[in-house]
Amino acid sequence: MTAREDHYLGIFVDCVRSCAAYRPKFGQGKGAGLTLAEFRDLYRADPFYMWLGLDDPKLYTAHRSAGGMTSIYRQIGIACERVFRSYGRNSCTGVEVGGVPC
Repeated sequence: MTAREDHYLGIFVDCVRSCAAYRPKFGQGKGAGLTLAEFRDLYRADPFYMWLGLDDPKLYTAHRSAGGMTSIYRQIGIACERVFRSYGRNSCTGVEVGGVPC
């Protein structure tokens, strides 16, 4: 792989890598999202949710997976845009990428 390809791959991977840390927010506003323990505390505090069994860790996993999939598609789009912009900037200005003239 060339230095230029490494540069563009790095841009792409950095965006997609952010999905690994995704945690669902469950209507709790902005922030990092809830851990499994916080989710269980929240859902156990509601007698109806607890009675229905919605405090089950499988529900948390389902939300985390679904949100992660949505996030990965968004991050792929962001990554493509960043690679395209970087390529355009480097092509138009003759800037070196990873020591390789464009």
